[in-house]
Amino acid sequence: MRLLIIAALLCCASAFSAEKVIILYSLPNCAPCRQEKIWLEDLKIKYVEGAGKQPGIEYYPTIIVLIDGKEKFRIIGSKSREELKRLLEN
Repeated sequence: MRLLIIAALLCCASAFSAEKVIILYSLPNCAPCRQEKIWLEDLKIKYVEGAGKQPGIEYYPTIIVLIDGKEKFRIIGSKSREELKRLLEN
């Protein structure tokens, strides 16, 4: 299931940059998750939303950055707006 979701997201990579895809895993009733979405949108960082609870995702919010189809790094838990900007705009 997880591979299917990642494959679908990679097909959508052209909507983002050719090599970098940012996936945000969050839960609807999670206040820090909602705040992360607001900051990502405020920073104009394009992302896709992961589908709810997934194997390998233990904490919310979790952001996974794929570069050339491979996981480069994860951001686990709530971060400040400035931290997100620093980590994701490179």
